[in-house]
Amino acid sequence: MRAGFARVGVYPGTPDGRTEAQRSESVAEHVLGTLELLDEIAMFCPEVISETEALRCMRLLLKHEVGEVEIGDIPDDGRCDGAKKDENELRVMMRYAASLPASYGVQTVHDFVDFQNKRSALAQMAYCIDKIEAVLQCLLYEQEGRNATCADEALVQSLSEQDRKYMRQTGSAQVVDNWSAHCLDLIRDFWCAPMFVGILRAAVEDVRGEWFPWIEKT
Repeated sequence: MRAGFARVGVYPGTPDGRTEAQRSESVAEHVLGTLELLDEIAMFCPEVISETEALRCMRLLLKHEVGEVEIGDIPDDGRCDGAKKDENELRVMMRYAASLPASYGVQTVHDFVDFQNKRSALAQMAYCIDKIEAVLQCLLYEQEGRNATCADEALVQSLSEQDRKYMRQTGSAQVVDNWSAHCLDLIRDFWCAPMFVGILRAAVEDVRGEWFPWIEKT
């Protein structure tokens, strides 16, 4: 289960983030969402990613959440040890890659480490897709009328300092606003950031009718 959405009240969940009380988004659905977004980019923006790069990116996105099979989905809310999380996910990935044909397994681990380090153009593209997809999905939940706000008094007790930081920055309790602000901070220096800002802006304007008013203030 996508634990971050459960934590902010989009759908019911359990504290361990592994089981669900009602129908909710699975990690597999998130992966499918990243692949769909990659496909749209490759189709409509072929100048930013070649067919060969798109295939590598597809394979990476298809496997980038393998580690969550064991460690679960840990929300990116500033409370977890990022280095430890990367280490655990890499350990699971290496064990999985050992079951693949040798050359493919080596390439899979290489691309995953690159994804974690976010240094190459391909890794930055995949990372942006991974982060933006979650925000776009949250925007869909908002459009459906699900609770996607941090304003609930009981929920506020579970907010991290990172959550509170972005609530102050955006002046909003809406999860879409706060996750978007965090996402934009994460990808700010990446070569492909302008394209993803454009994708996010188009989606927000389509659903809300206007771009984030707090953008001009940050």
